[in-house]
Amino acid sequence: IDRYVATLPGRFTIVEVPLSEPGDYGLQNTRNAQYMVHTSAHWQKTVNGYSGLLPEGHQELFLALWNFPNADALARLRAFGVTYVVDHNDWNDAATRAEVQKRYDAFTGELELVKEIGADRLYKIK
Repeated sequence: IDRYVATLPGRFTIVEVPLSEPGDYGLQNTRNAQYMVHTSAHWQKTVNGYSGLLPEGHQELFLALWNFPNADALARLRAFGVTYVVDHNDWNDAATRAEVQKRYDAFTGELELVKEIGADRLYKIK
C-alpha cells in the first residue's frame, strides 16, 4: 500500500496505523520506526516516526490513534494536516480486525476508502 501511496499526486501528510495500546511504549516505538521506514516507498511527510524525542502534541496523538478511528484522533490528525491514513489491518488479530471495521463503518462520512491491497487500506480524511 505504501508503494501505491507513491503514485498519488502532490505533497501531503500521512499517518500509519495501528499503534499500540496506551502504555506499551516499546511496541509504539517499534511500529513508529517501521512506519518511518515505510515512507521510503513514497517520501511523503508522516506524523509517525521514532527518534527518542517526542514533539509537542505527538504523545496525545499516539494515545488517540491506538483505537483508530475515533473522533479525537481525526480531530488531532486534521490539526497536524494529515490527509491520508494507511491502515495495516493485517497486523491485528481477527477479533480486533472486526472491531476496527465497526469503527470505520461509524466514520464513513469522514473517511473515504481509496485503495485496498490485501488487508492494507488507504483512507482519505474528508
